[in-house]
Amino acid sequence: AFLAAVARLDMGAAESILARAAVALPIERFLLDVVGPALREVGDRWERKEFRVAHERVATGAARGLLFSLARLFPPREQLGVVVVAAPRGERHEVGALMVAMLASLRGFTALYLGADVPENEIAYVAEVRNVELVLLSVIHLSAAEVREVARSLAATVPSHTRIIMGGAASMPVVGTRVEHLPDLASLDGDILVLGVGGKMGPTLARLAKRAAPGKRVVGVARFSDAAVRRRLDSWGIETLQADLLDRAAVEALPRLPNVIFAAGHKF
Repeated sequence: AFLAAVARLDMGAAESILARAAVALPIERFLLDVVGPALREVGDRWERKEFRVAHERVATGAARGLLFSLARLFPPREQLGVVVVAAPRGERHEVGALMVAMLASLRGFTALYLGADVPENEIAYVAEVRNVELVLLSVIHLSAAEVREVARSLAATVPSHTRIIMGGAASMPVVGTRVEHLPDLASLDGDILVLGVGGKMGPTLARLAKRAAPGKRVVGVARFSDAAVRRRLDSWGIETLQADLLDRAAVEALPRLPNVIFAAGHKF
């Protein structure tokens, strides 16, 4: 129904369809099971030239207004800091950035969402003025040369204390820069171990990993002082192991998986 509304350029109908789904579903399920797949399909149809730029603008416009209205229902609960989220210069597909910004808001961060096609100097300016600890970039359709150019420019202009993480279908390691590459988890060899999965971002990271690579084993490790977190992870198909990461013997007993996400003790 959403795609049909987008096809006829009916933004009001598209937004109403999303709003009904948002009321009916838990917020993270709404994001991961409804908004994400729908907007990805819009982007795919644009790539196949089945949709025009106008169709993508209708889809993202309908989603954007609703998502940021919802985000105001989840204000930052603690001093978790500011995260800058953007699709950089040349990247006109804002789906990934929009989703990341919303998830960050849901987890209690202050997400400064800059949108699509943002020049590197503007990203660096915001990072400096707001003294942010983390810049998150979504790149979907940039060429390899464009990704390298963006990464080198940001590494040179964003304050040195600020982490820069790039993800998305076009993301890749850029040698000689401090920009961190978040790979396509489905393409990784082997299973995934998430250390500190019980923290503020751990459950979301683990669930995103499982959804990105459903055929892989995703194991989450934490002390699990909150039993509800462990139950929620189990319900998502994530294996959970209770362990104190300060206990060397407990760490030695953990499964030796080739891909490790270390989320313990990070201040995001």
